[in-house]
Amino acid sequence: MRIYTASWTAVWRYSQAVGAGNEGVMPVRISVGAPRFWPQARVFPAAKLITPHGLRKLTGAEFTAAYLAKLERAGVDEVRAELADIYAAYGKPLVLLCFEPDRADCHRGVFAEWWEQQAGDAVPEADLAKTAQESSGRMRGGTVILDGEPGR
Repeated sequence: MRIYTASWTAVWRYSQAVGAGNEGVMPVRISVGAPRFWPQARVFPAAKLITPHGLRKLTGAEFTAAYLAKLERAGVDEVRAELADIYAAYGKPLVLLCFEPDRADCHRGVFAEWWEQQAGDAVPEADLAKTAQESSGRMRGGTVILDGEPGR
């Protein structure tokens, strides 16, 4: 199972560029809400164990500490099982989505670091803009070949 992160905007732009929705990747909601600019996003699967429900009013270090505590309570095995269920249902690399343009400023970056420490697998940021530009020569059977294979 391959896991990436990205912003909602990046994946929406990618879907517009390739012209067929989410070819080759499965967007997964890890934000509390879905973007208004992309109504179809409401039907994408949600990884509830890594969505920061109840933490909205927290910021900075306080948010990070509370979110890490949430991840620890869920545990790597439960998170892996939830993501594996989503992967099994769609059979595509998962792209975990939230609103912040830069993952250094949001929970998807915190999750990526936690996952690498706990599970031993890297979770790179998907370079979907580059993938969309190269899609004409890189799409095979509806699967986009993303650069930077995660994991060790």
